[in-house]
Amino acid sequence: MKIQKAILKQDKSEIERAKEYYAKGEYEICALCLIKYFEKILKEYLTLKDYNYEELGLSDLLGRAISKSSSENKTILKKLNSDWQHILNPLSHNDTRSVYSQELKSAMDDLEKLKGLLTQ
Repeated sequence: MKIQKAILKQDKSEIERAKEYYAKGEYEICALCLIKYFEKILKEYLTLKDYNYEELGLSDLLGRAISKSSSENKTILKKLNSDWQHILNPLSHNDTRSVYSQELKSAMDDLEKLKGLLTQ
C-alpha cells in the first residue's frame, strides 16, 4: 500500500503564487490564485459591519466595492470586473475562449495597484 504525501501550503501570498505560475506558463492556476487574491483584497476593503462576507460571492463583493469607491479606485475596480468576467473566470473553468498572457499580466498588475490604493 502506497502512502500519499501530505500537501503543504507554502507561506506565500496568493499574488506571489500567481506570479510563479504565470512565469511557468500555468495560466489556469495563475487565474485561480488571482481570484483568491481579488476576494481577499475586497474583503479587507469592505468593513465587517458593512457586509457578511461569507455569504457574498466575488460578483457581490465587486458590486459593493464599486458602489463604495470613487475616482481611481472605481476605475480600476470596473476594469478588474471586466478582467474577472473575460479572463480570470474563463481560465478557471472549462472555457475555450482564447486568452492572451499579456491580458492576464495586466489583470495581475491591476490587482497589485488596487491593493496599494485601497490600503492608503
